[in-house]
Amino acid sequence: MAYRDGEGNILAVCPFIGKVGKRFLHLDSLPDSPMAGLLVDTNLKSISEAIESLRKSVKFSPIHPVAAFHIKAHRQEIVRPMISLGFPYKSDYGLLLADLREVPLEHIWGNGFGKHDRQAVKYYDQRGSGFRFASSESDFADYLALEEGPTWNPHDRPDFLSRMRLNLGDRLKVAVVTIEGRMVAGLIAISDPGSSTVHLATMRYSPVRNIHSPVTYVNWKMIEWALDQGFRFVDFGVWLAAHSVDTTHFAYKLKRRFELSFIPRYEFNLRPSGMAYSVARSINRLVQRTEKEG
Repeated sequence: MAYRDGEGNILAVCPFIGKVGKRFLHLDSLPDSPMAGLLVDTNLKSISEAIESLRKSVKFSPIHPVAAFHIKAHRQEIVRPMISLGFPYKSDYGLLLADLREVPLEHIWGNGFGKHDRQAVKYYDQRGSGFRFASSESDFADYLALEEGPTWNPHDRPDFLSRMRLNLGDRLKVAVVTIEGRMVAGLIAISDPGSSTVHLATMRYSPVRNIHSPVTYVNWKMIEWALDQGFRFVDFGVWLAAHSVDTTHFAYKLKRRFELSFIPRYEFNLRPSGMAYSVARSINRLVQRTEKEG
């Protein structure tokens, strides 16, 4: 959906995908994307007006039976007006974000990293490990042959990765680490120069016969690359808020190691406007009550 000014220029846009429910459709703002949610032009004067306009543009009809649409956002300039408009929301998840301007590499190395983390980086450096980006079909095949990381991710499916490569071009990076000619780790990253952010989408790695996992090494090298390319932020993905404060969980350890900030992500639930939706909702409640009684 797009919000335009009087001359037809797009000032705000919110990409959605449709999800089929039991009776109605739901629109979700790219739930698997680190860049999900409302995108606005810097010339937009009223985000609240744009949001309300987008909501009213969704009309319920028998052909397009949209019962709700959900917008995910973490930027406060989007979150604040949506809360003020009274839209219901929940905030169970958030981004783990490295701000390389506020927290430089030297601070991460000296304060976030423990002795074992620094040893891991030195271990792979001293053995001449290679850090590079996949460029051939065999590279991508070797990456997909590695074991999946701690969380399942659709980006790791071969067909989805192929489509990402086709549509994102150079913005998609598959970083890999090799040692003695064998690939031991890799991660998918999406670069977004507009927001000065590198999004780390997913990771795969191979078990190694030493105490030093390649996971910390590939993350560290990716941050080094992001800084060298002039990016300010590195996004380590979406995690449960509860896990970010659980000292036994991988998310907490990742946050502590790389001195990451937890940025809450809000999921707003919006309903279409109009009489047709109100009537359909009343009928649906009646049907649900009848099904329960039956």
